[in-house]
Amino acid sequence: VTLVETLPKGLDLVQLKGEPPPTGNAPTYTWKIGDLPAGATRVIRYQVLAESEGEHTITGEARSGTLRREATTTIKVGEPGMKVTVAGPEKAEALKAVTYRIVVSNPGSVPLGSVRLETDLPAQVAFEGATGGGSLRGKSVSWSLGNIAPGSSREVTLSVRA
Repeated sequence: VTLVETLPKGLDLVQLKGEPPPTGNAPTYTWKIGDLPAGATRVIRYQVLAESEGEHTITGEARSGTLRREATTTIKVGEPGMKVTVAGPEKAEALKAVTYRIVVSNPGSVPLGSVRLETDLPAQVAFEGATGGGSLRGKSVSWSLGNIAPGSSREVTLSVRA
């Protein structure tokens, strides 16, 4: 039995997990499996690196003598993205609290997982409060924002006093 895998443009073979190395060069790789008893299964595991966003179809063909079976699988590759904006006054009056609006957005095409936002306060600035579950530890304020879907955002505020 021989397995022939053809990778589409945009996917590169980067790592084999405990498998014998294939012969051939991109985009087609061949593994010589050898004899396979009736009812038996052999799995070849490998990793690919996606160079571009979009749908990529991998084609595999098992060959034994004149017998051939083909299978395909499609991988959807997305582009991650994160944008952080801060809005608030550039100047503040002494001993007067000011509030800053912080927005973390996902302009990408895949979800962002377990997003954490953190900011350090200057020594001369006192923490007054935060929305969205923000908490102070030392001079650092942090938020656990969770997952952010593509096209979505999370907004928090931070109030401080100089």
